[in-house]
Amino acid sequence: MTLVYAAALFVLCYALLVMEFFIPSGGVIGAGAAAAALASIVIAFSHSLNAGLSMIVLFLVTTPLAMMSLVRIWPRTAMGQRMLNRRPGQVDSPSVPRTTLRGTPLQQFVGRSGIAQTDLLPSGLVIIDGEKLDAVSEGVAIDRGAAIIVTRLQGNHIQVRVASERELEALAAAVRPRSPAALESLDLEEFE
Repeated sequence: MTLVYAAALFVLCYALLVMEFFIPSGGVIGAGAAAAALASIVIAFSHSLNAGLSMIVLFLVTTPLAMMSLVRIWPRTAMGQRMLNRRPGQVDSPSVPRTTLRGTPLQQFVGRSGIAQTDLLPSGLVIIDGEKLDAVSEGVAIDRGAAIIVTRLQGNHIQVRVASERELEALAAAVRPRSPAALESLDLEEFE
């Protein structure tokens, strides 16, 4: 009869382990699964030494397999997608370009300049071509309002550095109109 209790606690352990992955409990359900596993082993040892050792081996073999299965399944569940901040149907693939909310590929921002909207310590928000983007500095804190240059794409963030005086002058010269006629053709709302 004691082996029936040990087997029931074995099943309860894995039921609680599955629940831990799908119900956010702060580890309380996982602690219950660990307690059920320990109680199952203790009850099996109270029956016989062979039953106790068999239960330990059973847990050592099945627990990694169960964990690997749960880790593979969890990101596909609704809760996993919410916790990983994914939209339904979103695919993590190198062939799919990372884009902004407007659909602009992040790779297009490499080499462009913008303004730090928040302090980058080392991460924060920048504005480039009217779009707010998550950015990471190259290890140096960047103050809010500083002119920045995008150096590369790093994961889902762009990496930026402070623009030098020479780069700022070159950008100002590129934007500066050459004649009064060119000045009239500028759309000033674009710069606000």
